[in-house]
Amino acid sequence: MKIMNISKKLGSCAGTALLIASGFSSAAMAAEPDWEGFYAGAVAGYQTGDITGLGALAGVDATDKLKGFTYGVLGGYNWQNEDWVYGIEGDISAAGTDGDVDVLGVAVTEDINWVADIRARVGTLISPSTLLYGAGGVSFSDIDINTNSLIAGNDSGNFTGWTAGVGAETRISDNAIARLEYLYTDYGTKSMFAPVGGGVDIAYDLHSIRVAVVYRFGN
Repeated sequence: MKIMNISKKLGSCAGTALLIASGFSSAAMAAEPDWEGFYAGAVAGYQTGDITGLGALAGVDATDKLKGFTYGVLGGYNWQNEDWVYGIEGDISAAGTDGDVDVLGVAVTEDINWVADIRARVGTLISPSTLLYGAGGVSFSDIDINTNSLIAGNDSGNFTGWTAGVGAETRISDNAIARLEYLYTDYGTKSMFAPVGGGVDIAYDLHSIRVAVVYRFGN
């Protein structure tokens, strides 16, 4: 009888231990959300930059400052390997980024119409709900330059360059993620105003601080 009672007590203790262990395991799983899968969201930010070559048609050196807000949409896919998260992402934004400079008494204006990026991302989880990452890839943009001159006229161009940056994401719910990131983009040099004096080389870059809210599809 004693042996049976002891066996029952041991069995009861073992069952309790298994329930406790199962509870801890479930809690641990709940505390470690899955980052893998498709996601999409909205992004907005502020850009500053420099544009050069604006005075070349007049034979002078003119550099202008670009600044303005940008807003758009993004989407991508993440893979996860333990604490490492990596993936690919694309975005497109309308840009209110512009500038104006005086070149020998002539007002030259620049307006960036849109910016689009395709980037690879690699990051590490510093906690189950917080991701730090780096990103890099290719960027495209469209810009209008207005010389307000009957001789030079106006021109627009599509630029292609490279972009790189860092960011942080945090889970605000099971599927919603908030993001803060910095990106630097260099669009290199492109010849514009070709019909006027053989064209001039225009170059510009951008610094972007952006926030985003992302929804991850799936469990």
